[in-house]
Amino acid sequence: MIQRPNAQFVCRHPGPVAAGAPLTVGADDRAFVVRNGRLERVLAPGSYEVPPEFAGPGVEIHFVSVAWRRDVKFGGPLPAGLPARMVYGTFAYHAADPERLLVATMMTPPDDFDRFVATRIQKAAADLIAKKAVDGTLDPSTLAAEVAGAAALGEIGLSVEIAQVLLK
Repeated sequence: MIQRPNAQFVCRHPGPVAAGAPLTVGADDRAFVVRNGRLERVLAPGSYEVPPEFAGPGVEIHFVSVAWRRDVKFGGPLPAGLPARMVYGTFAYHAADPERLLVATMMTPPDDFDRFVATRIQKAAADLIAKKAVDGTLDPSTLAAEVAGAAALGEIGLSVEIAQVLLK
């Protein structure tokens, strides 16, 4: 049976795709049939049998979850010379545009998608804090919204809500 493993947010089905194989797209998933790097078809939630035209060499089935991932943590050190040594917090995200997310990550899907997103948020937070510290506009009460925008994850199809950004 072909389906998305529960733990993975974005993944590619390993191995060949055989005609007639059962394929399940969960309620919170989208599946994509890709042939030789080109998107052929998007599959909505449901149960399918792989048709002959979507089987064989060069065909891959990719899955993207559209469910919210909540209470994901990020954090790490800030560059020396800033008013804090560490930045950390929590966020939630989901695939607002699963097709765009697939295209952005298809060539090298991250093994740990939470870490992939957290790393982008951490870098955006560090860059933003450094810039605001230099120009004197650092306001911890507005950091969550500003970091969410600075991470630019909407460009790859993700919607992000940052619950908190804390400085230490």
